[in-house]
Amino acid sequence: MSPEVSAPVNQGHFLCIPFSKVYSPVEGTVTTAAAAGITSGVGLLWAVMFSVVATLVLQELSLRSALVTQRDLASLMRSLGEQHWWQLPFMLLIVLAIGVGNAAYQSGNLSGAGLGLSAAFDLPIAYIIGLSSLIAGTLIYLDRYQLVERVLVVIVALMALLFCGLALVLLPNLMAQPASIWLPARSVTSRSRTQ
Repeated sequence: MSPEVSAPVNQGHFLCIPFSKVYSPVEGTVTTAAAAGITSGVGLLWAVMFSVVATLVLQELSLRSALVTQRDLASLMRSLGEQHWWQLPFMLLIVLAIGVGNAAYQSGNLSGAGLGLSAAFDLPIAYIIGLSSLIAGTLIYLDRYQLVERVLVVIVALMALLFCGLALVLLPNLMAQPASIWLPARSVTSRSRTQ
């Protein structure tokens, strides 16, 4: 069973969802981002803004480096530390950053998918996360790119249909909300200073 959310709808519910959809069309990311928006409101807006700016800067850096040198990023990283003592620690840092980052990212995807599926099918979240991990691991282990691609295309298309349908169903409720939910709330201390 999933925990009940009794908080009123606020801008934090919707704040993180578009950001997560831009960078990852995975249902678990959306659920995790929505849960963060529910609990934090606009408190995590700084993280969203930092992530957007950092992503743009790093992607532009990667693109410019590849265009200028006519080499991909992996070969540039390998040649960066050639004949230096810090090549091995540098490569280890890159591998750890990618591995740990991917593990954190996937755990968010799996826990978000587990939350949604456990609410839909009334199953324990641990079983759903374990089964999702097993399915994902099997698809990766089979090393059949076309199979993984087809499965992901079907899942993303289904998810897009569900999001559009849900948006249409919830639009009247959303428009009925008071205008104040779309504006960031000022804290009590800032109100007392202005009075």
